Amino acid sequence: MGGEVKCRTCGKGPTEARLQICSMCHSRFCGDHSYRRGGKPFCCKRCAEEFFLAEDPDSPTSPWGEDDEA
Repeated sequence: MGGEVKCRTCGKGPTEARLQICSMCHSRFCGDHSYRRGGKPFCCKRCAEEFFLAEDPDSPTSPWGEDDEA
């Protein structure tokens, strides 16, 4: 296991940038590659939207338009 801590987008390490952890997928990202929504930082727009748009358990379709029952 590598155990390297780096930005998922650009590969900067903790000595080059302040890394944060995405609240949705737990990836690490630097300030240059953060997406803020609701006052929280995320690694990308998709994680921010998934975090705040709860999926309806009775809905046969996910928020991304993909069928859950494949």
